[in-house]
Amino acid sequence: MWKGNLNPSYCLRNYHENLLKSCFAFCLAAIFCSCDKEYESRPQTIENQFRGKYSIVSASADKEIDINLDGQRSKDVLKEIPELTLSYLELIVRNNSSEGVFSQFWQYQYFYGVEGKPVTYNSSIFVNFRNDATVAIFKVDSRKEFLTLSRSYTDLNYPLPISVEVIKGDMIKIIHRKEVFTPDGWTTVTFEVFYRRLSFDV
Repeated sequence: MWKGNLNPSYCLRNYHENLLKSCFAFCLAAIFCSCDKEYESRPQTIENQFRGKYSIVSASADKEIDINLDGQRSKDVLKEIPELTLSYLELIVRNNSSEGVFSQFWQYQYFYGVEGKPVTYNSSIFVNFRNDATVAIFKVDSRKEFLTLSRSYTDLNYPLPISVEVIKGDMIKIIHRKEVFTPDGWTTVTFEVFYRRLSFDV
């Protein structure tokens, strides 16, 4: 024979406890459902869409170059400058602004064995790289396909990119042109660089 507790006060207390647990579970489900709907309905602002730190996926030159002066030419810029993996693109947007700060880091040449910039190549010249940034204000075009860059000054050492294109999948493609030193002397190179968003924190 079952000998469970049939005391009315015990049964009532147990009923209340189960009711409270059910109510608590229901409230949690309602809160999470509300949060999901709020996230889904959140407006796709410039900040939500573009803000973040982007890392280089690939970088190519429009011609074979020997930018590290090791005697080997390549269009693959990551082979010529492995340090580029430490050069990030940062898009900074605050308070749902309609514009933001564009900051593209790049590995710039600096030289040993010569004072200032070399004019012609000789074997006593060695090159290293310095991570510096091109900075500008950016706005997004109406179709959200390109970033338009602007700044109030001209800096020939850090020219603005030719184009900054938005690619699906948290990616940005940048075309920029720079003067670089090679064993053939100074030459203008056009770079095509693909970035993927690494983090939203900048």
